[in-house]
Amino acid sequence: MGHRITSVLTAINIARSTYYQGKNWQPSQRETRRTAMKTAITAVYNTNRGIYGYRRIAAFLRFILKTDVGDRLVWELMNELNRKSRMAKKSYKKTTTTTDTPQKPNLMKKLEDLSGVLATDITYIQLMNREWV
Repeated sequence: MGHRITSVLTAINIARSTYYQGKNWQPSQRETRRTAMKTAITAVYNTNRGIYGYRRIAAFLRFILKTDVGDRLVWELMNELNRKSRMAKKSYKKTTTTTDTPQKPNLMKKLEDLSGVLATDITYIQLMNREWV
């Protein structure tokens, strides 16, 4: 024998609106788009054997499949799917210069009056033998 839904809901202390909201629930446009993007990302990821990262997958979806998607969304969805590229980004070591001689001291810092200091570009000075310096 069936029970009226209102008597069951009052017995378990749930409002009728909550019951019908859950019964008639449908995913939002955002949620459906994200699930579709997850399937597309998984397909591209598996097709390329996990080599593509989020930037290349986003570029693939934009240019090949003509989907309007950003890098950040692809990154978030790949994190939700626990997908990471097998390729590591190259790290470049900063080059360092080493010298055998010590650094020359800055003599201008010790001057009180800078009127005796001249700084100019001497590329326009002509020498006696008509050559330019």
